[in-house]
Amino acid sequence: MADPINTEAAETVNPIIERAARALARRDSNGPGDESEWPSYTNDARAVLRAIREPFDAFDEPLAQAGASVLSGGSDHWQHKQNAKLVWQAMIDAALGEE
Repeated sequence: MADPINTEAAETVNPIIERAARALARRDSNGPGDESEWPSYTNDARAVLRAIREPFDAFDEPLAQAGASVLSGGSDHWQHKQNAKLVWQAMIDAALGEE
């Protein structure tokens, strides 16, 4: 359930958190495309990002391979996989504002 709207927090929220919060608000809205309640979904959006920060075992290898492919131009060397995980985590941390 969404939190009460905090307009001060809405003015300073990270754009990625805002996009996620708006998507959650649209999902729960009464009318098509209504995002007016999005500020109350920012904590939910942050919770989702925290949950996906650490890839879980079943998907760790495919995610690492995909990231390694991008970072190295196709190699699946273990170091590229580790770098892909670090890049993923850094991106999530930045979205959460936790550098």
